[in-house]
Amino acid sequence: MELQYIREFIHLADTRSYSRSAAELHISQSSLSRHIQLLEKGLGELLFMRSTRSVTLTDFGQIYLPCAKKIIAADDSAVRTVSRYLKAKTETVILGVSHNPQLYLVTDSIRSFRSAHPDIPVRITEGSIQELQNELEDGTLHLATTAYSRREHAKNAFIPAGESSLVAVIPENHFLASYDTVPLYRLNGIHLMVPAKDTLFYRELSYWLKRDGIVPDIVYQGSVGGSISLLKDGMGIMIEDRKSAFDTQSEGTVIRPLSPEISYTFGLEYTNHLSRNEQIFVSHIRNLLSKKDVQNI
Repeated sequence: MELQYIREFIHLADTRSYSRSAAELHISQSSLSRHIQLLEKGLGELLFMRSTRSVTLTDFGQIYLPCAKKIIAADDSAVRTVSRYLKAKTETVILGVSHNPQLYLVTDSIRSFRSAHPDIPVRITEGSIQELQNELEDGTLHLATTAYSRREHAKNAFIPAGESSLVAVIPENHFLASYDTVPLYRLNGIHLMVPAKDTLFYRELSYWLKRDGIVPDIVYQGSVGGSISLLKDGMGIMIEDRKSAFDTQSEGTVIRPLSPEISYTFGLEYTNHLSRNEQIFVSHIRNLLSKKDVQNI
């Protein structure tokens, strides 16, 4: 039974006019008449009593009309449900990542997710940890790789992926290179190259230095790339994330841990307002990380 014929029946029952219904439905009057006849044939009963002046419902037509409306309402509801599902299925997962994506297992996680769900598009947007946390708070982002020091707690749900800490990268000929661990108090008055101001790394370093009343001589503040050449020129020592330090270590330098340790946990942070695909992404990352030990980088 054609649903379109049922829709036309409901419309005709409302207008009681073949000419008006045909015009409003954008079909010919003969087509409308034929469709109603085919519907009546399928039902085995007449729906309308026809005369030259009027069209009125038969007793059966009056009984069938509310049933017809329920059929169409159910079909409309099914179409909306399917449409929402198909729209959600193709909705892009937007993931915010920090300026140091190598710290947060982003590449491995994205590769794994896309392999498991090739039909779900993923887009990555980059920013500082503070910027990403602000975007999570104002709803611009729902997912982001963030990090928190041991003094802090995540504002949203948080799946830890690993831990890391700050280290000192020191020229071999610097007197601090002889230390197995560099006490923070030894940084007092030392020429330092430190992370950019908008990073968790600098925020934590500043906190601990200020707490202990240490006043270093900051000669450079910015990216690792910018400080490496200065490090080689003997401008001072560099404070950097452990993994970044080992990844970019140059000849003639040594890497030493700090005391006390300045550490932090990194992972995936997400809000309560997730789309279907974002929920799938979070579940995938949670399952992926549950199969691994929390990494100490």
